[in-house]
Amino acid sequence: MIEWHPPRAAAWRTVQGPVTVRSWIRVDPDDRGSMVSGGADGGFTGPLGGILTRLAVPRMIRQANADLLVLRDRLESSPPPDARR
Repeated sequence: MIEWHPPRAAAWRTVQGPVTVRSWIRVDPDDRGSMVSGGADGGFTGPLGGILTRLAVPRMIRQANADLLVLRDRLESSPPPDARR
C-alpha cells in the first residue's frame, strides 16, 4: 500500500513476476454525488518488456472499463445508507 486515505483515496504497487504496476483510485464529491477516478502505470520488465506491455495495454484498458461499469451499476443500484438499517 503506497497511499491510504479512506474513504477518498488509495494507491498500491503490485509486483507479479516480470510485471510491476502502480494503481490508484480516488473518490471526490461532485454535484450529483461522487466521482470515482482511477488509473494504473507500469508494465513488463526485461528484454521483451516494451513489446509485451504494448500488447497487454489494450486488454487491460478494456478490463478496467468493464470493471468500472460493474462498480458504477452496483453503486447506483444500492439503497441510500439510511435505508439499509
